Amino acid sequence: MSKQLSVQGQNDRTRARIAQLAAWFAQPRRPVAWLPELLENRGLSSSEGILVEFSEIPEQNGSFCKGIWLSDSRRFWHFEIVVPRGGPSAVSVEVFRDVTSEISVDAHIPGIGKSFGFLAIEVLEGGVDI
Repeated sequence: MSKQLSVQGQNDRTRARIAQLAAWFAQPRRPVAWLPELLENRGLSSSEGILVEFSEIPEQNGSFCKGIWLSDSRRFWHFEIVVPRGGPSAVSVEVFRDVTSEISVDAHIPGIGKSFGFLAIEVLEGGVDI
């Protein structure tokens, strides 16, 4: 039987997961090389924000990827794309939209503590080492 984490423990784990993902994306040899171009084509910069959520599902002809980018201006951008097996040259963007109004940024939610959005902003603003 697994031990239940306290609210603080849950917040710490979520914050660490966000920080690890941001650091993963910030590597010199980006693991998702197509994301900077996707952001740039929409007026954003990969050097002005962090990747706070990401998943990749292998499919027959490539990978379905989705995630959330948090810009330095505290805007959350949700994306869903298909990256063909041959490489990112023909990425198909299915969704790219501002979801800021849909993400809670509350610092105190009863029983939960800090919201995902609040923790992501803490990481963005340097409250956590990445």
